[in-house]
Amino acid sequence: MSEAHPTSSDPYVALALAYAARETLIAEQTVAQLQAKECQQFLNILNNTIADAHTHVNKSTAQIHSILQILRQKGMPLESPAKLALNTDDNFLSDDESDIELPFDDESELTDNESYLDNRDPDLGL
Repeated sequence: MSEAHPTSSDPYVALALAYAARETLIAEQTVAQLQAKECQQFLNILNNTIADAHTHVNKSTAQIHSILQILRQKGMPLESPAKLALNTDDNFLSDDESDIELPFDDESELTDNESYLDNRDPDLGL
């Protein structure tokens, strides 16, 4: 068997391989930059969604305050607004609090640092 001896073209092959490796690294860098940009755009969308949700929560809180104020003005105070479940059945109200359904009972929907109780407005009685 004969041994392979380096030829005069080997430096050119090495240089070509080095250029190819560099181009691959540049392509990987470009992909990473595009992925980072896509993630930033997605974070912006999520932040806008959070801000919109916060606005809707504030508006619904104001609506609840308005309704409670009207009920109080008409002499119709509620004993426990928490007993009012989100149900259209007029016969739903009962004295059994085990039947009460409140939004966000599933605490897994909240972040690690908050609970439904942390977000309640004491004036609403919820």
